[in-house]
Amino acid sequence: MNLSAKFEELETLLLNDQHRSQLRLHSGVPFIILVYDPRDEHKSRALQIQLREKLNARQLKVTEYKLNAFIFDYYAGKNQLDRIFELDRDPARRDELQRMIAGVYEKQLVEKIKSEAAELNNNPDRNIIFLTSVVSIYPFARVSNLLTDLENHVLVPLVVFYPGGEVDGKLSFLNREAHVGYRARIL
Repeated sequence: MNLSAKFEELETLLLNDQHRSQLRLHSGVPFIILVYDPRDEHKSRALQIQLREKLNARQLKVTEYKLNAFIFDYYAGKNQLDRIFELDRDPARRDELQRMIAGVYEKQLVEKIKSEAAELNNNPDRNIIFLTSVVSIYPFARVSNLLTDLENHVLVPLVVFYPGGEVDGKLSFLNREAHVGYRARIL
């Protein structure tokens, strides 16, 4: 299925009340993973924006987590952003930087989504969560860990825009990692 067709199917799932209520039936969680070729990142991003606008026009609120900015926002909030850039400038300290980010990225992202989902869960028929720029989490976090940690905490549709491939129902992040299965509806 081409990328545009996947977005059309996703739009139908999210706009149609009957389909929204059936999301959990497929995998037990309201998670959807839209898989696309990493080379189509820009096209996917444009289609994500169009979809968000359509959903908003139908009074569905989309809460977007831009994973390319999340860690910077986190460290800015801790007044440690200068330290990140200092470590990045020194090639000898890049391993230290990677360990520092990896140690907090997944945990802090999960905590942020859980805390905000608690309010969104009060009206699951009107709220949707998008995880975008997912390519940015590599190698600091794993989509499978995020989704596992969010199970039973996120009751609204959560859409992961996943750069990678699919083979026999199992996904490969960036077409590099070993294939992994997910409890989610895969498009």
